[in-house]
Amino acid sequence: LPAVIIAIVCAVFYISRQREKARTEKLANIFLDLGFPFQADLDPVRLEHLSGFPLMNIGRGKQSTNVISVEGPNADIAVFDYRYLTGGGDNRKVRKQTVMSEKSTSLVHPAFNLRPEGFWSKVGAAFGGQDIDFVSHPEFSEKYVLQGESEEEVRIYMDAILLNFFAAQNKICCEAREGIILDYHRYKRVDPDA
Repeated sequence: LPAVIIAIVCAVFYISRQREKARTEKLANIFLDLGFPFQADLDPVRLEHLSGFPLMNIGRGKQSTNVISVEGPNADIAVFDYRYLTGGGDNRKVRKQTVMSEKSTSLVHPAFNLRPEGFWSKVGAAFGGQDIDFVSHPEFSEKYVLQGESEEEVRIYMDAILLNFFAAQNKICCEAREGIILDYHRYKRVDPDA
């Protein structure tokens, strides 16, 4: 019986590795055909710029792979796969998502975090956790938890155009710090064929 269990674990590990390798090869070919540079890992400088974001501080065993980046005179955009582990033992989970970061000196916005509303965020709000709602946009307020260092600045920044945009999205997360914005769908990676 132990030999069977070991064989199953090895087979699952092998299949998982092959799928990741195929994903990397497919993404590399797509982006090289489009003329975009492709990197296996996030460079240390970019990783340091992103270290203050909540997403980048969850879990352990963090990996940033399959990176494409486009740098221009006023903006630096990167798209990458981000993976980390949570829990332990039977509750261990591998979390994966595709993340887009936009960095620009022309981005002027307050620090804020936007994520889909869920059970635990409603519990947190009941106990005084911050959730900036907009009476004028009930669909947005129902779908998302919005938090920020300065509620007043966040309310000014989140105009009707942004509120309507996010309300039309499905479970998008957005984190903003000075001059940098991260966008991703929690636990969802972009299919290379999409």
